[in-house]
Amino acid sequence: MYDDKNDVKQRLIEIGRKEFLEHGYLKASMRSISAAANVTTGAIYFFFHNKEDFFRAILEETAIAWKRHLQEYAESEISGTKSSAENDRELITFLFSHKEEVRILFEKSEGTIYEGYREELCVILENAFL
Repeated sequence: MYDDKNDVKQRLIEIGRKEFLEHGYLKASMRSISAAANVTTGAIYFFFHNKEDFFRAILEETAIAWKRHLQEYAESEISGTKSSAENDRELITFLFSHKEEVRILFEKSEGTIYEGYREELCVILENAFL
């Protein structure tokens, strides 16, 4: 039974990621997500408190990891512990492996706690290079 619930949750996350990528947070439809996952809308709310909790579940790990990468990037630039080329390779690898999540964070997060995420990252980089 646990595997079935976990499978449903993972399917919802995958379909939700696509819905948020296509329509953004504000226009994403929980009904469309549940229909594509072949579950009731209530199933989404079994796993997530609300739409923003669902959105956060899809993006939080990436948002935290990317911010951490940039902070480490900035620190290593200041201290000289890594070359710029090495830092750039790590960031590009991260970005390519999280393309959809990054696009959602940057372009589709209006109305969520991630709405100012791009600006937060810019501040980290500005502080490093100043």
